[in-house]
Amino acid sequence: FICMESQSFRIITVVGTFLSFLHLAVRSIQYTDKSFHGLLSTFQRKKNISEFSEVYFTSKLNFTSCELELSKPNILWLAFMEDVKPQENFTELLQNISMKSDTFINSDEIFDRKPTIKLLELVRKGKLVILTGGPSAGKSLILRKLFSNNPKYLYLNGRQTGSDIVQALMKIISRKDKAKSLNIRTTLIQFFANFVGIKSSSWLAEVKEVYSKYPTSAKDCFIRIMECISNRLNPIEGIVFDEASKYFTKESLSLLDCLTSWTKEQRSLAVIMATSDYGFPFALHNIGYNRNHISESLVLSDVSPKETLHLLQRWGVRSNLAYLLVELYGGHILQICHALEDLYNTGEETRIRSSFISGLDSQLVTCAIRSKLEGISREVKNALDTLMETGFYPCNFEDPVADLVTKCNIAGFIDTEAQVPGLSYKLRAEKTGLVPSTQMIRIVYALKAKELDELFGVI
Repeated sequence: FICMESQSFRIITVVGTFLSFLHLAVRSIQYTDKSFHGLLSTFQRKKNISEFSEVYFTSKLNFTSCELELSKPNILWLAFMEDVKPQENFTELLQNISMKSDTFINSDEIFDRKPTIKLLELVRKGKLVILTGGPSAGKSLILRKLFSNNPKYLYLNGRQTGSDIVQALMKIISRKDKAKSLNIRTTLIQFFANFVGIKSSSWLAEVKEVYSKYPTSAKDCFIRIMECISNRLNPIEGIVFDEASKYFTKESLSLLDCLTSWTKEQRSLAVIMATSDYGFPFALHNIGYNRNHISESLVLSDVSPKETLHLLQRWGVRSNLAYLLVELYGGHILQICHALEDLYNTGEETRIRSSFISGLDSQLVTCAIRSKLEGISREVKNALDTLMETGFYPCNFEDPVADLVTKCNIAGFIDTEAQVPGLSYKLRAEKTGLVPSTQMIRIVYALKAKELDELFGVI
């Protein structure tokens, strides 16, 4: 009797396991399309994702397949469940993945940015370099690592300081002076005493007094302070403006001219301007700044498909979900982490995060409306079709389409000298043109294609 009971139990267990496996298999067949590869350029779904070698995103994005596949309500959950083994605790699996991704995001690890770091390390006196990249691409992390504690550089962060460039400068000088990285106290006291005719035992208090009494002298103060620093025994070799678009406006043109003098003419200073605003080079041009003074343009693009998959493997994400995440979010690591967090918190109810779609969608809508107002809607639509399908649109800097699309932060302009890790040379072929602000916006464009056609008025 005991033997029969034991056999019955084993049979029930085997049948239960089989039915569970069959249930997953049926759902997989019903809801996932293995021919869909989204932003991936080739269809190489290998079980061991570390064998995936592609470093470029697709140059042939299929809008129709994106719309069909990504309209499914719980596609992320289904992809995850395809990876779950029978009788495996999927809650624990998701928890471990979520914890590892969260730990990574809250760390200072810089991932897959060696080409950009190398280019920034090569910046020398006489160079004025612009670094653009979408929000959360890692620009600030790289710049902080390289320059914030470098005694030869001043690092100014527009997010923290606001648009007052002199206040920002004095804060960083104060910090470096306290750390005895710069020996400038005596000279600054003398400078401000001569400049405004007031003496004080505390030069920082004196500076604040100067600003309150002479607010219009801020630009002159900045220029004189920088000259003062340059004359020290251990002079500053470079200055970094993080979120530079907050600092440089039409009122700052004289300051820009001064920076040009220090870089291009005197070759006494290196300047790096970083921004999330892809329209920044056009903004400089529109206020009268000569773009030929810009020595080099760098674009911090998405992490490559290969490296993104390697990172996901580190976190414990398995093949089906890993591929789908890259196909959908490209190499935007923060957005992938948000997707994994949603998956852990909401399980089967997980949807493709609407916040990133609505945010990017609003940029596209704004662009469509403005293009109609400027009478270039058809030209802009044709440009976006090419840009979103291939990942590159050839054009020149004077093209009004480039001006508008970059102002809407849909794309960034690259010249022939621009360094864009991850952009295929075959696709670019030494041409100037536009690259997407992020790979995700290509997916959003595909999902919203019909609505955008109506907005652009091309139907």
